[in-house]
Parts: sequence; C-alpha cells; structure tokens
Amino acid sequence: MIVCALVASAAMLGLPLPAMAAIEVVDDAGRVVRLDRPAQRIIALSPSLAESVFAIGAGATVVGVSSNTDHPAAAARLPVVASPGRIDLERLIALAPDLVLAWRSGNPARDLERLDRAGAPVFVSEPRRLADIPHLLIRLGVLTGHVAQADEAARAFATEVTRASGDGAEPVPTFVEVWHAPLLTVSGAHLISDILDTCGARNVFAALAPLTPRIAREQLYVADPHLVIASGGPAQVRESRDRWARMPLLAAVRDDRIAVVDPRLLHRQGPRLVEGVRAVCDAVRAARG
Repeated sequence: MIVCALVASAAMLGLPLPAMAAIEVVDDAGRVVRLDRPAQRIIALSPSLAESVFAIGAGATVVGVSSNTDHPAAAARLPVVASPGRIDLERLIALAPDLVLAWRSGNPARDLERLDRAGAPVFVSEPRRLADIPHLLIRLGVLTGHVAQADEAARAFATEVTRASGDGAEPVPTFVEVWHAPLLTVSGAHLISDILDTCGARNVFAALAPLTPRIAREQLYVADPHLVIASGGPAQVRESRDRWARMPLLAAVRDDRIAVVDPRLLHRQGPRLVEGVRAVCDAVRAARG
C-alpha cells in the first residue's frame, strides 16, 4: 500500500516514478524466488496449491493446474498441465506462466529441474507441519500481491486448528491409511503425523524412514492400533469399513474405531486441511469415549 501511495503521489506531481522493488521469498527447498512484480499468470502443480491461491483471493491469476484439481469450481475448469508423476512441459510453457508453484514430493524432480533451466520462476512447496500452512499462504500473498487476504486466511487457519486440537490426554495409538492396495501409511516426518500429534493421537509407524511407507499386514498386527483413520470419500465409507472388517483381530476393528476421512480434506496441504484436522480430532475424541 505504501509503494502504491508513493507511485500515485509521484505521478500527480510529475516526478519520475520510483523503481519498484523486486519481490523475494524463500521456498521450502531453501531457494530465493524473485519476481519483478506480483505474479499475473500462475500454474499450480498440485490441487492444494491451486486451492491455496484461490483462498487468498488470487484465483484469477491461475492459468493452469494439475489433474484432480476440483476445488473451487473455477479451478476445476482450468487447463491441466500435470498428472501424478508427470508434467507436460510443452503445454505448461505454452501458457507463458510468470510463476510455477510446485509440490516437492509430488512433482518429478527432473521436470522441475527442466523448468529451472527454461528460466521459469518456480516456488517449491513442502509443508511438513500444520504451522507451515499459514507460512505458505503468507508467502503466496507476497508473490501475488494479495498480502492482506493471505494474512487473513493464515490467521483463520491457525485459529481453527487451535480450536480443533486435542486436550492433552493419553495419546491414542493410531494408524493412518493413505492407500489400501498396497497398504500405505505416513511416517513421523509427514504432515498428517503432525495432525495426529495435534489431535492427541500417536502415529504407530512414526519411526519409519520413508515419508509414505508400505506396510505389511503382519506389521499392522504387531502395532495393533486402537484407531484407524481410513481414506475414502463420502461414497467409499461403506466399502472402506467393510475392507477393514476383514481384520477383526485388530483392536481398532474389534472396538469399531474406524474413521473414514475424505482424502481431499486430509491429504491436500492447503487451507481446507483444517476440515481434515477436525475430522481426525473428532475421531480421536470418540475413540477415547
């Protein structure tokens, strides 16, 4: 706002316009991303990054998205330039972006390196803790010139997470199903594991090294979680619960502590993640009750 006021005053007085300061932010890969002006043509290479840009009021700047981008409706109608494991570089470059938002663990590193070599400004995102989401929104606000809206969205997210948080009781041993065939979960380094901590749960596979490790059924029986957070949209709840019912020796199954949470709310690293936090925290409280 101060820069805009200085420019307006200089123009009215007939003075030379001051040089606009370059925009600089540090991304999650530790690199400095520099823009000469707020981004006007953005490509978001994950659904959560598209949702984040729309959430700070900069949706009109998004010109390309990745597959599975379905929120908000305006984002779902944009050209798709990426899918899991692949970026269509030719189509992306044809859209002439002045900023590309990438997902570090979800986009191929080789394609991101090619974008760098092509001279496209790339901001790499990789939230690992809930506190990283407000920080992401604020940096996107700087890059797009929507600082006030981003600050508001960041504050709202942090406030809602605090409201949903657990009460400090004994942690509930919990297993998170990222996918069922093969059976995938999350390690302690994953953002979802931080959600478990926030809600008063204990990730039974937190010590594993991979970010999303593959789990054998025998490992699951040894860990014997008291709560399972299964993955499934509203139409897959029955299917998911029936699948888990085939393991009746697990404490969580025996005591009917299977919570099915929509992956669009729990797996995406954007502002709607707060809804996933509420769902997990509600499941933890129910497991204690």
